[in-house]
Amino acid sequence: SLDDVIINGFNELFLRPKLEGQSHIFSSHFMSQLLNTGSSSSGTEPPNYTYENVKTWSSRIEGGLFTRQKIFVPINHQNAHWLTMCMNMNRKKISLWDSQDDADPDTNVIYMNSALRYLGDEYERAYPQLDDCKEWLEGWEMEDLSHECPAQKNNFDCGLFHLLNLCCLVIEGNLSLD
Repeated sequence: SLDDVIINGFNELFLRPKLEGQSHIFSSHFMSQLLNTGSSSSGTEPPNYTYENVKTWSSRIEGGLFTRQKIFVPINHQNAHWLTMCMNMNRKKISLWDSQDDADPDTNVIYMNSALRYLGDEYERAYPQLDDCKEWLEGWEMEDLSHECPAQKNNFDCGLFHLLNLCCLVIEGNLSLD
């Protein structure tokens, strides 16, 4: 099974140069920090949205979060399973892909809702003079596209499927079974 070091190394060395400053890939620790699930231990603590844990992460993005077209988020679910998320800033859409056939759709919704809440917190921090955050958030869509990605046939290839999905999204701009 692939771990955070390999996933983050691959993203940093291979995918990040292909983004050309138009998009950003967060570290695989982003979601576990946002949900405070304990990335350094088992990662199985109950999700508890904690914006403070990632409040400074967007400051590492040159020009800021809202200058990017897409934000990719590798998700290491309970240090046992990999999922792929994309926050499309232009289309105001959060998409999630899970290669596991029997994945829990409720868990996927938690990840997407947390990403949307994060975007709202970032919007309020970036534009404190505006009071339209609620209206801005209402324009966002969320979609679980797990049924549209290749499905793994075992319980241990999810890391490879995640990297394949992320490569297709970054390099090709979409993920299609066609």
